[in-house]
Amino acid sequence: MLGYILLFTAIIFYGDKRLRFLSIFLYVSFMLGTQGGGLCLWTDQVIGVKNVDLSIIYTFCINIYLLFVNQWRLPKARWTITYKALLFFVACCALFSFFHYHFTPYQILQGSRIFLLLFSLPIFMRLSYNDFCKVMTLLLWVTVLTSALYILQIVVGHPIMPYRYEYRYDEATGLVRLYNIPPLLGFFLIYSFVRPQFFKGPVNLYRILFFVSVMCTLGRTYIFSTILSVILAVMLNGKVTRILMTTFIIGILFFPFIGMIEQRFKSGGTQSDLKALQRGSYEDYQGEGSMSYRFAWIYERYDYLKDRPLGEKIFGLGFISGSQPIVYRMYDFKVGLVDEDGNVSQLHTPDTSYGNLLSKLGFIGGVIYLIFVLSLLFFFFRFRKKSPLFASCAASLLLLILTGFSGSDLSEPRNFAIYFLALSTLSLNTLVYKQSGISRSKC
Repeated sequence: MLGYILLFTAIIFYGDKRLRFLSIFLYVSFMLGTQGGGLCLWTDQVIGVKNVDLSIIYTFCINIYLLFVNQWRLPKARWTITYKALLFFVACCALFSFFHYHFTPYQILQGSRIFLLLFSLPIFMRLSYNDFCKVMTLLLWVTVLTSALYILQIVVGHPIMPYRYEYRYDEATGLVRLYNIPPLLGFFLIYSFVRPQFFKGPVNLYRILFFVSVMCTLGRTYIFSTILSVILAVMLNGKVTRILMTTFIIGILFFPFIGMIEQRFKSGGTQSDLKALQRGSYEDYQGEGSMSYRFAWIYERYDYLKDRPLGEKIFGLGFISGSQPIVYRMYDFKVGLVDEDGNVSQLHTPDTSYGNLLSKLGFIGGVIYLIFVLSLLFFFFRFRKKSPLFASCAASLLLLILTGFSGSDLSEPRNFAIYFLALSTLSLNTLVYKQSGISRSKC
């Protein structure tokens, strides 16, 4: 019930220009957050309905409204060509699932709903610059709160924020490992180095908080990629002195965690994973969550698709939810997470985005999807000197691409929300900023 109240509030607030920023903030919260959206606070189990469903309903309603008032627009930029191509291909995948796999419209809608959030772009493009700054401020404070709570969870040894799975302790460090990571943690850590003026008070306090939170994730790929992205973002937007200073600060922040991270990498199977990949031994993977397991997951689906008819190669294994009983009659993959009933997950895994793209969109669709992501990355890179925000987005999007090897975020368009939000600072018709000198403004 609470979820529908939040949805109704968000839709009503969108119609009031004074409250529209709250509407967009709620919309972003429906999309972002591990363990069931809600920015890790008002998760699915808290509000009694799936946040992603609320975001889809909101997307549908506001897009209809924008079409009705003739305000549905896309920016005139080259990357929108790949955006439109991706939308067209998703529609073709839906038709293929209907005519080839004979799935019902409901099954197709359920299996493809994550891609409907690509239509969030026109909604964000109607946001004013002042509202953008207000939304960013709210997202920052929620990230500060959830980062503090995330660290506290590790200290006390059990979840404090909503957590829907069983938790376990890391064998190498003895610390509890939890996956309700603040969704914008990496972005705001990067932004604290690129645009420190945005943060109220001593910016180093924010950096310490966010950095310690990153370390507490114990994720090898996530930690390495985040540090790399911070340094890259400063290189894209800073001078040599700032780059050296950032590297020095990162070194100081990282020093207390050297022992813990070294233990994590040794016991995490990193060396055995690399040896397995060198041998091409995907069948004898080292266990769930290892890199060899992730490549085994991808390889098994690839090995299946390469011998299938051309249509399946192009459009993938079909738009259908992995929870549908028909999935276990159609496919019999051996590599995957096992549920409570002993069934192996066939079409989706939280461990790798690239496997999910292959499964959902096939060889061609996966390539189109990645081309869209790369075109967006190159766009942010191109305008990095004009906007610290875009430099941060370029580095953060690169982080998303790198962590796609160890998580599913890249394959879920809901995680593009922060980048589409940043694009709201552009004029719809020309590649200029709504407020000139964005790099000198408060955001």
